[in-house]
Amino acid sequence: MIVKLLRLEGAPALYTMIDDMRIKINSRYSASNMPLYFNTNVTGSFTLKVTDLNLRGEATIEDTFTGAMIPATADATYEFTANADDDMARFVVHFKGFTNVQDN
Repeated sequence: MIVKLLRLEGAPALYTMIDDMRIKINSRYSASNMPLYFNTNVTGSFTLKVTDLNLRGEATIEDTFTGAMIPATADATYEFTANADDDMARFVVHFKGFTNVQDN
């Protein structure tokens, strides 16, 4: 499943990429690491919250700016600051214990 990112003007965005297309939902057959991009037009504090978690393994979110490792568990939150001119390649999701899943 691929869902394109629709973004309100000026609102922060969290997304993955397939080729040159920004994607808000990225379902893969298998993955070990998935870059997760964050883009904002304003400098400030933000909260990343894990919701609608349906994993067949474990996942950890790495903040590549701070080195923090956040377990992706139900309702986990992570507070961070970002500047409008920061590199958008902010996070990496690390998957462990996943097996290939076929689309139905």
